[in-house]
Amino acid sequence: MIETFLESLHPDQHVLFHAIARHITDDMLDEISRADYGQDAEEHLFALRRLRDTGNFVEPMAWYRAKSLS
Repeated sequence: MIETFLESLHPDQHVLFHAIARHITDDMLDEISRADYGQDAEEHLFALRRLRDTGNFVEPMAWYRAKSLS
């Protein structure tokens, strides 16, 4: 029932993304980029800023293998 109602509003994912992106600060992105113990924070910050500012992912997307904590 709720899905039918939400679809009736004709949501536009691009409009929603840009409306939210305006509220994401550089400080927020910096904190997110350092969440993996600060590793590769500069690369993460670059990709996050690009995503926020343009809506585009950095390609190819890098994958960082999780390191064992043991």
